[in-house]
Amino acid sequence: MAGCNAKYEGDQSKSEDCVYHPGQPLFHEGMKSWTCCERKTSDFQSFLNQVGCETGSHSFVPPKTTEVLAVDAKLDYFQTDSQISLSIFTKNANPDESRVEVTSNK
Repeated sequence: MAGCNAKYEGDQSKSEDCVYHPGQPLFHEGMKSWTCCERKTSDFQSFLNQVGCETGSHSFVPPKTTEVLAVDAKLDYFQTDSQISLSIFTKNANPDESRVEVTSNK
């Protein structure tokens, strides 16, 4: 969970409180904050070190999802004689579970 830096050290770790941010990170005009609380900062390290705003139980194993979602993405590209460079921007994307399909129009 965001804001929680706990590491699994046996079953006793599960009984400790987890203090985390349930919201999403928000970056706007040089400021960094969480959608769940109002603490804003311009320093990225301070943003990463912000203590969570909710308390719950630790979940050391991420839940598995099999759901496939298509998301809206902002695309930016440029082309040279020999290659195309494509940048894809999305919100809340998980790089480990993301996939991009490219097809030819020839």
